[in-house]
Amino acid sequence: KKKKKDKEAWKDGESYEYFERNSKVLGLRIKDMVDDKLLLEDTVENKKKKRDILQHLYHRYVLGAGDTHTSNILEVSKKNTNQVIAGIDMEEFRKNFDQKTLLALLLNKETKLEKEVFTPYLYEIKLLDWKGKKLVEKLKPMFLTEQIIEMKYRDMKFREILKESLK
Repeated sequence: KKKKKDKEAWKDGESYEYFERNSKVLGLRIKDMVDDKLLLEDTVENKKKKRDILQHLYHRYVLGAGDTHTSNILEVSKKNTNQVIAGIDMEEFRKNFDQKTLLALLLNKETKLEKEVFTPYLYEIKLLDWKGKKLVEKLKPMFLTEQIIEMKYRDMKFREILKESLK
């Protein structure tokens, strides 16, 4: 269900199309799936969702983008696609990076139920490869050098907490 927003609130805002949150194109909010305990069972489908959710949250964290929590991730229930989840509300810059656990770092804060759902999959996140120039070259057209440096710093912080959690 596409909707058309005539004009955004800021000065000279532009029109755009967007999907309704409860649209069958995108599906349920991940927060609702967690709260309703739909992700607790370790089915093949749920495992893929949990891995993709954590991967998305890791990328979102490194980018420093978006209002980060499970309310802003939707299940993709569209047929004929390999996409499992979709992130929304990405226009903000994240401000808080002071968490001490991996899950809190990814979610901004964590609930008991989110810990139960996601903790077993935290160590399956595929870390970004900053070696060579391939990733940086892809980021350069979209970000300032200072922003890319900040991304590397956040990734380094994530890796440090990851390493500590493995001890």
